Amino acid sequence: MNEEVTVLRAGLLIEKTGASVLAFKQGSAPNTSIVLCLWPTSHHPFVVWTYIEGSGYCEQGDYFMDLQEALNRFNERGW
Repeated sequence: MNEEVTVLRAGLLIEKTGASVLAFKQGSAPNTSIVLCLWPTSHHPFVVWTYIEGSGYCEQGDYFMDLQEALNRFNERGW
């Protein structure tokens, strides 16, 4: 059973996408987080999104085939 995202934590599924959170950090805008996710059903399985806290929604995605590239983008975003 997928749990609706109310508090982010590693391993949690973002129900509206089915992506699993690998890492997260505070975003630059209020009530946002930057999330690095594994989205195995996507053509690009690694994604960095802005997550709107408490909503279950993500936006402003960057999609990658390679985990290291996704990590690099994750480290660049949100500050």
